[in-house]
Amino acid sequence: MDALRELRSWYERLRLEPGLTVTWRGPEPDRAKPGASLRAEGASRMAELTAWESGEAQLLLGDARSGEATDEALRLTDADALAHAVGRLRKWMFTS
Repeated sequence: MDALRELRSWYERLRLEPGLTVTWRGPEPDRAKPGASLRAEGASRMAELTAWESGEAQLLLGDARSGEATDEALRLTDADALAHAVGRLRKWMFTS
């Protein structure tokens, strides 16, 4: 699985979701560990999923109103694992 290309594909879908502002940060040249991230922001919640070519990933979830925040390391072994991570991001953003 090409984690960065798959993440970009998810970004293209999520940016069409009403009520979300979704941004993309692609791989930076000359980085020893190429990675990319998508960030979603709503009225009071944010979520960011960063993935590296190695399959490592980080999922950040935050709520400005409650102060709740999580930072979780993930391992994206296949497209299903990435879809699960994106599903968690979406659920976080649309659950109050």
